[in-house]
Amino acid sequence: MVRRARISVCLPLLAVLCACRGGETTPTPAGASIVLVTIDTLRADRLPAYGYPAGATPAIDRLAADGTLFEHAFSPVPLTLPAHSTILTGLLPPTHGVRDNLGYRLEAGRSIVPRLEAAGYRTAAAVSSVVLRRETGLAAGFDLYDDDVATGAGLTAAEEQRSGPETLDAVESWLPADAGTPFFLFLHLYEPHAPYTPPAAFAGGDPYDGEISAADAVVGRLLRLLDERGLYDGTAIVLLSDHGEGLGDHGEQEHGILLHHEDLHVPLILKLPGEPGRGGRVDVPVHLMDVAPTLLELAGLPVSEGLPGSSLLHPPPAGRSLYAETYHPSLRYGWSELLSVVEWPYHLIEGPRPELYDLAEDPGETRDLTAADGEVRTRLLASLRPLRADPAPPFTETEEVRQRLASLGYLDVTRGVGGDRRLNPKDQLPTLHRFRTALDALRAGRPADAVRTLQALVEESPRSLEAWQFLGEAYRRQGKWSEAYGAFSEALNLSRGAPELLEAVAQCAVRLGRGDEAIDLLRLAVNASPDSLPYRFGLVQALLGADRIDEAATVAEGSVERSARRDPDALFQLAVVRIRQGDGDAARELLRRTVEIAPDHEAALYQLALVYAAEGDHEDAETLLERLLVLDPADHNARQTLEAMRRRQSTG
Repeated sequence: MVRRARISVCLPLLAVLCACRGGETTPTPAGASIVLVTIDTLRADRLPAYGYPAGATPAIDRLAADGTLFEHAFSPVPLTLPAHSTILTGLLPPTHGVRDNLGYRLEAGRSIVPRLEAAGYRTAAAVSSVVLRRETGLAAGFDLYDDDVATGAGLTAAEEQRSGPETLDAVESWLPADAGTPFFLFLHLYEPHAPYTPPAAFAGGDPYDGEISAADAVVGRLLRLLDERGLYDGTAIVLLSDHGEGLGDHGEQEHGILLHHEDLHVPLILKLPGEPGRGGRVDVPVHLMDVAPTLLELAGLPVSEGLPGSSLLHPPPAGRSLYAETYHPSLRYGWSELLSVVEWPYHLIEGPRPELYDLAEDPGETRDLTAADGEVRTRLLASLRPLRADPAPPFTETEEVRQRLASLGYLDVTRGVGGDRRLNPKDQLPTLHRFRTALDALRAGRPADAVRTLQALVEESPRSLEAWQFLGEAYRRQGKWSEAYGAFSEALNLSRGAPELLEAVAQCAVRLGRGDEAIDLLRLAVNASPDSLPYRFGLVQALLGADRIDEAATVAEGSVERSARRDPDALFQLAVVRIRQGDGDAARELLRRTVEIAPDHEAALYQLALVYAAEGDHEDAETLLERLLVLDPADHNARQTLEAMRRRQSTG
């Protein structure tokens, strides 16, 4: 039997949203300031506002009390970058083209933020994960886009993050002191993304709940800032999550592989200026594609034609098909992709083994109705079919990159893009758990154990980019550079030119005495991601190692310019190049600037001390070396240099 969608909106909210004139929506003051807060990886059913009996989220509870809570909000994809691309464009992944966290970039002109900027809004963003770094294209239209997240801080990109308090620090001074020019602030918090390590103040219970409470504390601080500056009442605040988390439901601990309710059901709260809709709850399903039209309407701008979503300032339309996908299993592991569609209350997951659930009766998706309700499955498959669009290759390689990689023997162009559609990701979860075990061994300093597991995995799944990449990392940590080179090269082939794998292979090539090859690979990485300073730094080092000093200078100068002369590592590297060029005056000024910006930059302190000593300025040289030894008492070079200077002076 085909059931009708059950739709209800609480009456107090309808009374606020629906005006008396012809059923139109009550207008919201155009040009309101807007704050968008995204809390990464937050399941809706783990919030007290959504009925969770445990946990403590007073700030989110306040927003829910002051605004409207959408009970059934869905993400288009359980991955951070593609979901945020939908949030900021209003487009679904097949249209905006960002299909995974790595290898894709949002095209210029897709985001609505430049429209806000053109309308007179001051715009700022601060993000907590390297996954949302500016190179992804999300920074378009922001006057300030702070993505100062340390790279190389973890084994995986998910571990390269900063705390919520640090992220809010980055934009606290940017917030206006009082109401005036409208502003748009986008604040991204990475708690409660794995690994779950809540601060001590929120530890002791369930670690996922503890991280939620830690994120809520940052939201609370933001709300207090708005209160103190008289901004809260007149500002529209949208709080949501990009996707959920498995937490072991249906066998998935984290996210990205499956498309169950726990992966896609996200919190969504809208607090309007003047607080209309206070305490309202909307039961009609909505989608993250609805956020961008809402922001445009709040700004008094026309909603772009062609956007599939609807502004949340109006009663949501019923009976929509709400799309979701994950190509992560295909692109990273060689398995099948999964697609899904919600037509309330039904949820169809399409893959090698389709699944159908009734979310109203079975929100935990424990009873598959595929066999029992073929009519519903047929109808939902028909609504899903027009939305299917396989992704472009990640790291879309230009003809130049294809030819160069092929000439170097890396790119096997006979390999297609995507996974084996016979392999259901749900059936592959035991393999994923073994992969996670290998990563745990790497984190624990047991690379040999990781190698044994990963070797078995690549034999079983030779198209698993992830397994080859971390097999290379395990070999690298053992100092087995030839084996690491081979494994990273396989991963590079599968990725079709991922910059981080170009860099990884290049590092191995340097160790194996293949300096020219390393330079070629690093140039490709820089061309693919020109704003990435780490790739540029690696290229400069390789060029210096080959005594191609003038070429190194050109790249290092570009790094300084791209960082607007503010990155201490870029300044330091250019100083090293100037030393190699024999330009001591330029090196000295660059080193001084480095130390001004980063007083604890140990390498710059040491080099500047040597420069002062060479100029006969022993007092300043000793001061710098003493400061360096306070920072690192075990720095033998600094200690020996200081002692040698003092001996020479005492015998001089």
